[in-house]
Amino acid sequence: MDLTPSQQRVIHFPFNEATTLEVQAGPGSGKTWTLLNKVYHLIEEQHVKADEILILSLTNKAVDNIVEKLLGVYLGKEGQGHLPRIEEKVDQIGIYTIHGMANRIVVENDGIINIIEENGWRGLTKLLPALRSNGDKNKEALTESINPKLLERLLQNYKVKKDNNANSSARDALAEMVKIMKECKVLTNEDLILRAMELLNEKVRSDTSASEDFTSQLLNKFKVVLIDEVQDLYPLLSPLITQVVKGKQLIMFGDTNQSIYEFMGHNESVIKDLREIHKAEQSQTFHLYDNFRNTPEIIQTATQVLRASKRKTFETSELILKEKTDVQPQLINFTNTTAQLDFLSAEITKLVCASARFNDISILSRTHEHLQTIAQHLSAYNIPYEKLTSQPDWIRDPRIQFITDILKVVVLTGDSHWQSDFSIIVTLGALRGVGSRTLQTLYSTSTLANMTLWRYITEVTRKQWGTVITNKLKIEEYVQILRPVVESRVYSQMNDPIEILTELCEMVYRLDCPLFQFKSRQEIDDFQASLEQMLTVLKLCSTNKPEGISLVKWFLETYFDQSGIYHHTRLASEATGIGSVKLSTIHSSKGLEFPISFVVGNPRGNNFPMDDNTLYVGMTRARNLLYLVNVNHPRIVPWEFKPPVNIIEQPKFWEYYNRDLARSWTPKQTNKMAYQTLSNKYGLRQYSTCCRHLRRCFKVLR
Repeated sequence: MDLTPSQQRVIHFPFNEATTLEVQAGPGSGKTWTLLNKVYHLIEEQHVKADEILILSLTNKAVDNIVEKLLGVYLGKEGQGHLPRIEEKVDQIGIYTIHGMANRIVVENDGIINIIEENGWRGLTKLLPALRSNGDKNKEALTESINPKLLERLLQNYKVKKDNNANSSARDALAEMVKIMKECKVLTNEDLILRAMELLNEKVRSDTSASEDFTSQLLNKFKVVLIDEVQDLYPLLSPLITQVVKGKQLIMFGDTNQSIYEFMGHNESVIKDLREIHKAEQSQTFHLYDNFRNTPEIIQTATQVLRASKRKTFETSELILKEKTDVQPQLINFTNTTAQLDFLSAEITKLVCASARFNDISILSRTHEHLQTIAQHLSAYNIPYEKLTSQPDWIRDPRIQFITDILKVVVLTGDSHWQSDFSIIVTLGALRGVGSRTLQTLYSTSTLANMTLWRYITEVTRKQWGTVITNKLKIEEYVQILRPVVESRVYSQMNDPIEILTELCEMVYRLDCPLFQFKSRQEIDDFQASLEQMLTVLKLCSTNKPEGISLVKWFLETYFDQSGIYHHTRLASEATGIGSVKLSTIHSSKGLEFPISFVVGNPRGNNFPMDDNTLYVGMTRARNLLYLVNVNHPRIVPWEFKPPVNIIEQPKFWEYYNRDLARSWTPKQTNKMAYQTLSNKYGLRQYSTCCRHLRRCFKVLR
C-alpha cells in the first residue's frame, strides 16, 4: 500500500533525542501501517539500531498485531531473499505490553511472582477472618458471600485509602490480606505497575550505565519509544511510562475519540503528562484523517454520535476515502430479547447466503452476559461463533486455573526460585471440607514456625496441627496424592503433551474438588473445549521450547503468550474458510475491524444509553456494513435513518463488498433460494412485515 502525504510527514519526522511527536489518528487511518513504516525508516534511513527502539501498547492484541505485520513490512520492502537478516533485526526490537514490560522488570529483580486470578481471590478470602458489613455479628459475614471482583475493589480502595467507611475489623482483615499477598509474592495488575516503578526508581538512583540487565537497558539503551493506542492509558501507568521515556524520542499514536477506559481514570491527565516530558518547542502534532476502512456512510453516521466539538475538521482535497456503497447503516429496534435473537440468526444466515463468510461477521455488545445469551441462541442454530476476550476462554475457566495451580505445586515446589505458598493455598482452599478456619490456622502456624506451607503439612505430624483443624484426613489425602509426584519430579521429565495432561487430570480427579462436579451437559462441553485448547498450547510449547528447561516449566512461564500465538495461527487458517462469527464486548474489539458488524444493545429495561466514545468505537469496527440493533443513544434517532433493506437483494453492494475484500464474485453467489430453503427448514423469521411496521412508525414520528 502506498503511503499518503500525511503518513509520509510522520515517517520522515527527524530523529532527535528528547523530542516528542504526537500522531492523532482516527479509525481506519492506517495508524499501524504508519507506525510500522516509521520503525523501518528509523532503522534503515535514520540509523537508529533495532535494539534501541521500544514499542509499547496496553493490550496484547495491539502488540500481536505489530509483531505480525512488522515482518511483512520488511519483506515487502526487501524481499524473501533477506529473510534471515530481517527476522534477526525484527527480533531485536523491544515490543511489549506495558504490563508485560512491568512484569519483566519485577521478575528480573524479585524472582517469579503470582498475578492473581479468580481462584486466587477465592483462596485468599478463606485465609481472612470474617469481614462483616458493619461489625454486627448477626449480619452475614462478607467473606462468606463476597465475590472476587468486589474483594479486589475493596482491597484497592483500602490501598489508596478511599474506603473511609470500613469498620476496624474490615480494615484489619484487609491489612492482613496485604501482608499475606506480599509474603506469597502475589500481585494484582496494579501492584505489578507500582512495584515496577519502585524498581525503576531504584535503578535511577544508582549508576546503571554499564549494566546489561533489562531494567537498566530501559533507562539507558533505548533511544526511541513508540506508544500505540495512547488514548487507552490511565493515570496509574503515567509515572512508569514517564520514567522510561525521559531523554528519548517519544512518538505516540492515538485518537481521543476512542478513549473508552475512563472508569480507570481520566486519560487526559496521562496525555498531559506525556506532552510535558519534553519542552514544548521540541514537540509537534500531526494528524491522519484518511480512512481506508469504513465506508463513507458508516463514517458519517459514526461521526454524528460525537459531540460537535469533537468532530474532526480537515482539508477534503487531501483526504483519502473509500467509495460509497449506497447502503446506509441499518437501524433496527425490538421490544424483547426473543425477537432480537431471531433477527440475528436470520440476518446472519441471509448474509452468508449472499456471499459473506461467518468470520466476516462480528456481534458487539457492552456486556458479557448479553453476549452469552446471543452465543446460546447461535449454538441452537449451529451457527459457529467465537468469543473474543482479553484472555482466552480456557485460561479464564476456573477448572483450568485449578489444574494449572496443581501443576505449579507438583513442578515448582522445592524450586529455590519459587518460594511461594500461593498455589497450595488456592488448591487446598478449593477442596471440599477445607474451610477458612483450617486454612487460617495452617498458614499462621507455618509462618510462626518459619516454614513453607508445603513443608509444614508434609513434615509436621497431624497431631501437632492442633485441635482447631477438624478435617485433617482431607489434608493428608491431598499430601498423599501430590507428595510422590513432587518428590519424584516426574513431570519435569515428561515431553509428551498428551501424557502430561492425562496424568494431571487423573491426579486432579482423585482430589475432592467441587469445581469438577458438573451440573449440566453444557458445563462438561465447555470444560472439554478448555482442555482441548490447553492441550493445543502444550503441544505448541513442545515445538518452541528452548534447551535446558522442562516442557511443563516452559508452559507455566509462557502459556499466556503461547495462547496468543495459537489464536493468531488459527485466525490465519480461518481466513480461507467460512470461519466463525466473532462475539465481543465493544471494549475488547478495540483495534480490530470486521467487514460486517452488529452493534447490539439489550432490548430489556436495563438498556442504558451508550456513551459517545464507546458507541463510536463499536460503529467504526465495521468495514462495509453496520447494523445498529437496540442501540440507545440520544443522537441515534430513527427518523434520520432509512428503513432497513433486504440485504440479500442488493447485488451492487455485494459486488462492492467482494471487490473491497479482494474476492472474486458473481451474482449467482447471492443465493436467495438457499436462504429461503434454510428459512423454511429452521423456521427463520421473515422481516418484510416487520419492515412495513417500521416504515409506518417512521412516518408517525416525522
